[in-house]
Amino acid sequence: MIRNVAVHVAFLAACFFTLPALASTYYLSPTGSDSNNGMSAMHPWLTPYHNLNCGDVISAANGSYNGWNFWEGKWGTVTGTGHCVAELRCATFDTCIVDTSQNGTTGAFWVDQSHWMVDGWEVKGSVANSNIVSCFVASPNTSTPANIQDIIFANDIANGCQNAGFGAHNLGGSTTISYDYVNFIGDIAYNSALVCAALYAISP
Repeated sequence: MIRNVAVHVAFLAACFFTLPALASTYYLSPTGSDSNNGMSAMHPWLTPYHNLNCGDVISAANGSYNGWNFWEGKWGTVTGTGHCVAELRCATFDTCIVDTSQNGTTGAFWVDQSHWMVDGWEVKGSVANSNIVSCFVASPNTSTPANIQDIIFANDIANGCQNAGFGAHNLGGSTTISYDYVNFIGDIAYNSALVCAALYAISP
């Protein structure tokens, strides 16, 4: 599968990633529960592990989040046609924080399902205490391997990651199970690479 990693300005990305007019808004918080309906800020979810439609938005409350809630296996199925996404959006830019050194986790954002956008988040922590693959990564799920596509990291900040701030890679050991159409828009990465982790862009 050809892997396309592109960095676009926002108006170019909008040309390829469409959001349907009819969409739902859900809510998420550090103290939420996935048994809630997620339909209000009073009954928020804890993770994005919910089935959504393209164009839906999960609005995340300000706060400090546990990275394992956004790790492998924590992303729901997004239904849609063409290049489209559901959005996990921090309600206020850079106030939704995954602090890997504070909560003692080694997880951050591992998007392992298609059609997701992560917007306005920050992952930070001590690189000495963090062993994460990347602060923000798109890669297939290891338990149920399948190709993934149409993923956007927009306006996110990576600060203090072991391997890389932002990345995308195929399933470990596989030459066929990989990713397609991953976009990075307006992101910032610093103090984010103690070892080398490459982004691959392969042209036909």
